[in-house]
Amino acid sequence: MNEEKETLLDRMILEGLAEHFVEKELGTDFLGPHKSVLTEKQAKFESNIEQINIYLENTPKVMNKIFGEYLKRFI
Repeated sequence: MNEEKETLLDRMILEGLAEHFVEKELGTDFLGPHKSVLTEKQAKFESNIEQINIYLENTPKVMNKIFGEYLKRFI
């Protein structure tokens, strides 16, 4: 694998493996600063907020697809 053909997923996996190796071999004192940016609870909350925002953003589009043609028959 060369860097030019690496995907984001490839990079994420490699970074995760590297962090895991450092933690196991050298200890948590050697992990990068990002390890403690968010607590697990905060990360889950942020993820939920993002999912809700995506849902709200896409709901009108989805409803229009589902009901658009149906409603046109009655208007």
